[in-house]
Amino acid sequence: MKNAFTFNRKMILKSACFFLLILVAINYSKAQMPQYYNYNTPGSANSIPTNIPFGKDVQLLYLPGDFTQPTPAPLGVVTSIYLRINESYPLGPFTYTDFTVKMGQSSITTFTAGSFYTGPLTTVYYRASVTLTGTAGGWISFPLDSSFTYDPGQSLIVEVGQCGVPGATGYSMCYTAISDLRRNWSLGGCPFAYSNGDASVYHIGMDICIPPTPPANTTPLANQTICSGSSTILSASGTGTLGWYSAAIGGTYLGSGANYSTPALTTNTTYYVQDSTCTVSLSRTPIAVTVNPVFAFTENHSICDGEIYNWHGSDYNMAGTFYDSLQTINGCDSIYTLNLTVNSVDTSLTVSDPTITTNAVGASYQWIDCDNAYAIIPGAVSQSYTAVANGNYAVIVTQGLCSDTSACVPIITIGISSIQLGEVAIYPNPTTGKFVIRNENIDWRKIEIYNILGERIFADTYKQQAEIDFTNQPDGIYLIKAVDKKGVEYSSKFIKE
Repeated sequence: MKNAFTFNRKMILKSACFFLLILVAINYSKAQMPQYYNYNTPGSANSIPTNIPFGKDVQLLYLPGDFTQPTPAPLGVVTSIYLRINESYPLGPFTYTDFTVKMGQSSITTFTAGSFYTGPLTTVYYRASVTLTGTAGGWISFPLDSSFTYDPGQSLIVEVGQCGVPGATGYSMCYTAISDLRRNWSLGGCPFAYSNGDASVYHIGMDICIPPTPPANTTPLANQTICSGSSTILSASGTGTLGWYSAAIGGTYLGSGANYSTPALTTNTTYYVQDSTCTVSLSRTPIAVTVNPVFAFTENHSICDGEIYNWHGSDYNMAGTFYDSLQTINGCDSIYTLNLTVNSVDTSLTVSDPTITTNAVGASYQWIDCDNAYAIIPGAVSQSYTAVANGNYAVIVTQGLCSDTSACVPIITIGISSIQLGEVAIYPNPTTGKFVIRNENIDWRKIEIYNILGERIFADTYKQQAEIDFTNQPDGIYLIKAVDKKGVEYSSKFIKE
């Protein structure tokens, strides 16, 4: 029984050890590895800066070609930086105060003895308080707060510092000693003051995002040349998310996507598009929009009433604003505007037989004889004209550049004696319709009534008294012409209201 128990106990211990080895192997195989690093070997152990309780700072210099594992580190954007933990000294867990990582690049190949590197450094990671734990033989990573562009043709400076880590012990950092000054470190505590330097090269690694190539401009050529006042759609293609900007660097962010619709443009404008994957493209692709002008022309013209103005092949005789467009050689419209004014002449007349007066004021006048082939009446150039013979007369009125002729009006009272008051009675005068003509002393033969146009609208053999109905006649001035038995003509006027 004893031998059997001893055998079984040995078998259990062997199985446990084998299981432990499997767990260790599994944990190690799952340990996070940087994409690119200089060494993945134990090297020598050091406590600076992670294991110094009262705070410490270290500057590390890496030359071009140092990061070659597993392949050379490319040009790109560093998104995380790693420190390798020594196989014999796991890190923490320790809580740090003001844990800071800075990075910079330079052409130097060695630090200057006796002082810290003072070139430009960018703070890429900072925690006022952070607890860190690192597995022995593994890597501890620091995702950067702000990305850092790495150029493999330049030396890289990495500075790691902390201002206190209570209870820290051990030698967790791995390094390999080579030549020249590749490490600077500080005296204890913050603020940091230079202490010394040596040839130690810490084992570190990086994750690098390779920037995408600048996007390809896929905008149709027709969309890159537009007319002033128009908008257009720009297009680009890339491998990630496209962003549109107003400038090659910085500028205003305009939107994202494969297409961008511009606002209405009046001048040549260039837009810029960048690609973004794990980082942005190193440059933006410019897409220029050429804006061809649209010309605008305005014409102001005036014509006289009755005239026709021909503009761009069309006839116009009414006042108004009219438009036309013609296409330029660039395919853009030229807009033409016509403001047309029509000037009219007042040709209205006032007749007080035998005098005619034009109502146009401040014009030029020329009276004409309508019954004599519209012949000009010499000297009749006033606003009023008094006829010397019965007939039809008109006036040519000139206002500005426009002239027009009035209608012909008749004069019929020349040579007709006026009926004397008391010889005939007309009442009521004015009348609204019916009125009475009564003979007093003259022996009449006939009586006729004419309108202002000289048209006879009533005729009858005269009686001692006649009642005439003018209800259906228009309002106006009428002429009564009477002839006695001796052939003498008499006239008088009455008004219909």
